[in-house]
Amino acid sequence: MYVPCLAISTVTGGRLPLTAMIIVLGCVVTLYTMLGGIKAVIWTDALQFCIMVSGLLVTVAIVIVSVPGGLAEIWRAGHVAGKTSWIITLPTTADTGLVDRVMLFLREPITITGLIVSTTLARMTIYTGDQVMVQRIQTTTSVRASRQAFLVDLISSAFWTSGLVFVGFALFAYFQHHSMPGISHPTGCSRTSYRRPFPRG
Repeated sequence: MYVPCLAISTVTGGRLPLTAMIIVLGCVVTLYTMLGGIKAVIWTDALQFCIMVSGLLVTVAIVIVSVPGGLAEIWRAGHVAGKTSWIITLPTTADTGLVDRVMLFLREPITITGLIVSTTLARMTIYTGDQVMVQRIQTTTSVRASRQAFLVDLISSAFWTSGLVFVGFALFAYFQHHSMPGISHPTGCSRTSYRRPFPRG
């Protein structure tokens, strides 16, 4: 509840007090959950999913329009920065120890391979051990319905995760051409000269 209340408070310029909103929202959520039970929770999840997907699509559209070169520039930016790499080569030498190799590996940006592995393992733990997910599955009327719900969630999660990854790519490219929010350029320094250029390779 804190995050959406913080977002609303920020958008309204603080005219809606954060603490009061959290209390009111907490009471409303508790009340309709008590009255509606699991149906209220499921409908909230469905509405939340629609809002999140709409926000994702709007974000992608705005970023594509705002980045000079569109999709081609977004892909180029990510590729030049090494974000499309499947594997990485650690900058090690012959005398680099095991601990140093592990530390170097942990400092490297995540690759596509790492993203796929970590996302798959994370979803597996959610489907088998997450109390909320297990509760949702148990609300179905049969094993067949549970399997169908699982497949729908799996496909939706794949779509959602892919969308978020693309938003990451798009925002990375976007901020190569625009200033970060709240960061002003040094006096006498133009936006172009202040922006860190892509490494040339």
